[in-house]
Amino acid sequence: QAYTSSGRSFALYTAYVDYGFPTGAPLGTAQAVTLFGSGFRDLGATRCFWTSVAAVDAGEPLETEGVVDESEGTTVCSSPDAAASGSYVVTASLNGGVDIVPTFFLDVEFTLYSSEDLSVTSIVPPGGPVTGGTLVTVFGTGFANYGAGQLCCA
Repeated sequence: QAYTSSGRSFALYTAYVDYGFPTGAPLGTAQAVTLFGSGFRDLGATRCFWTSVAAVDAGEPLETEGVVDESEGTTVCSSPDAAASGSYVVTASLNGGVDIVPTFFLDVEFTLYSSEDLSVTSIVPPGGPVTGGTLVTVFGTGFANYGAGQLCCA
């Protein structure tokens, strides 16, 4: 059988994820998790899958678009609009969902939380000089560590 060149290409890649950041965000906000690693290839068909930790063995994961930056070694996965509050395992596919990439890596877990679950019970001290520099401690419930720079005070 004779074959001719079609001008089409097929890319082989070895991608892996080291970690994801941030690890949580308020529910209902336009957020994204960045997967850091190496070997990511921008094939124009990156899809991200958000599987509820509570239902890993049941149901289909939520799917969003992903954006690969080969030079930075990152894939950015936008959070799903239809998600409920809870923890999700985030995985990515560089070829439109045919293969989940990478095959072997530590799960990247991301938590979407409801601001209604947060409560401030006290602030110590109750004030400080206008010049700043006062260390303030906030007490309450529903707080979690989702990474540096994720807490904002207004």
